Amino acid sequence: MLLLSIVQLDHSINQLNDPPVINIVNKVIDHLSCSTPDNVDATGILSTDELQAKVIKSIVRYRRNIDKWTSFTSLLLKSIAHYRSIDHHRNIDNISSLKSNDDNTTHLMNKLQINTEEKRRPIVDLPRTKYNRPYIPIQLVDKDKAAVSSPSSTKDTIANLQTYENYNSMMNISHQYPWVCMIQQQLSPSNKATVLIGLDVVIFDPHINDYTPNISNFLSNFQGSFTSYEWDRITNCNNRTSSSISSRLKFGSSKKKQARNEQSQLQEFYLRWSIKESYTKAIGLGMNINFHEFETILIGIDIDNNDNNDDEVGIWSTIMRQDGTNTNDTTTTTTTTTTTTTTRRKIGDVQLSIIGKVKHIKSSSKPHCEYWEFIFIPLDNDDRHTQTVSDSITSDVSYNGCACICRGPIAKDDIKKSSGSVKDTKKEKMVLIEELTLVDLIELHGSSPL
Repeated sequence: MLLLSIVQLDHSINQLNDPPVINIVNKVIDHLSCSTPDNVDATGILSTDELQAKVIKSIVRYRRNIDKWTSFTSLLLKSIAHYRSIDHHRNIDNISSLKSNDDNTTHLMNKLQINTEEKRRPIVDLPRTKYNRPYIPIQLVDKDKAAVSSPSSTKDTIANLQTYENYNSMMNISHQYPWVCMIQQQLSPSNKATVLIGLDVVIFDPHINDYTPNISNFLSNFQGSFTSYEWDRITNCNNRTSSSISSRLKFGSSKKKQARNEQSQLQEFYLRWSIKESYTKAIGLGMNINFHEFETILIGIDIDNNDNNDDEVGIWSTIMRQDGTNTNDTTTTTTTTTTTTTTRRKIGDVQLSIIGKVKHIKSSSKPHCEYWEFIFIPLDNDDRHTQTVSDSITSDVSYNGCACICRGPIAKDDIKKSSGSVKDTKKEKMVLIEELTLVDLIELHGSSPL
C-alpha cells in the first residue's frame, strides 16, 4: 500500500490567519516537545531541551518565511510517518478494508490514527543517512533482536542505505511551494523483497525573468542534465514510422520529428526531471549522482510495448488522457485571458503508472539496466483560471504541478506478467491520498496548543 500525504501550504497558513511562523513553531514544539526514535543508538543523543533547540534552529535558519513553513511541515509529516510505522500491523488491516476509490480524507485519517496510550506525542526528529536522507529505523523488540529482519547485503549495496532502515514503512518527502508531500509504503512484515520508493514534486513554473526571458532560455540551462535521447523527448513529438522497438531506441531513428510548443516542452521537462529526481531519492543518493549519467526510457510512451505505430505524445498528454482531457503538444495558439469556473477534481482522481527502463551509462557499480515503476499524480491548485505563460502562449493551469512516485526495482519477469506498461487507474487507484492541513498534522500528535 502507498499513501501520499499532501499539504497545500498556502491554504494552511491562511487557516492559521497568517501568523509569524516562529510563533507557531515555538508554541507547538513547547507544547509537544521533541524526541528521537527510541530504537536509535543512544550514543550522543541530546537532552530534550538541546534537541528542541536544534530542531527549532533547523527551521528558523531559512531566510524566507515560505521555507520556514515548509521545513516545519516536513518535520511534522516525518514524525507522523514514524508513529504510523510503529502501528504498522493495524494500519495494514485498516487500509485493506478501504475501497480503492475511497477518497474521503476524514475517513482515511480515522483509519490511520496513531494507536498509542499517550495523549500528547512528541515530535520525532528522524535520523538521516550519510547522504542526508531521513529514514525510519526498524523497531526493536529488545536491544539485541529486531522485529523485522535486518536488511540483506543486497539492500546494503543499494546507495549504502542505513543497515537498520525499516523498508516496509519507507517514506520520502518532497516539496515545491505551495505543496509539501510525503509518500509512505505500508508493506506486510512478511514481505522479504527490497522495495524502495522516492518522491518528487514539480511545479510548472516557466521562470520568466530578465535572465531567462522565455521558456526556451530557461530550459537550455538544464540540457546537460539529460541524455540526447531524453532531451529529444522533451523538445520533440515523434511520429513512429517503424514497428521495430530496437530502432525506436536509437535517437532519431525512423521518426518524423515535430517540435513541441513551449508549454508542452515545459511540462515534459519538469516531468522528466521528476522521474530522475524521484529515482535518485529512491536509491538514497539524491543529488549526489549526476543526472546525465543515467537514462530513463518509458515503456508505452517512449517505447510502444504493444508495437502500435501511434505518436509519442509525451507524459503529460498521456496523463490528461486518463483525465479525459485532450491536449495538443505541437500547436502553439493564443487565447485571451479569461476566468473560468469548474468543479474541482479531487487530487488522486487521475493517476498514471508507467514502467521505466533506467540505464546507467557511466557507472560501473550499478546494474546496466533496471526497471522501475513511476506513478504520476497531477496536483490541482484549486484556483482555476487561464494564465499567460509567455507573450504567445496562454494555458489552463487548473493543474499547476505533479507528484512523481518511483517504486522498485522491478524484476524483468514481473514486467512480462503485467501485460501492459501504462496502467488504467480509473477503476482502481494505486496510491491512497490524504489531503491534510498544518492543523491536522499537529492534532495527529494527540494535542494542539492552537
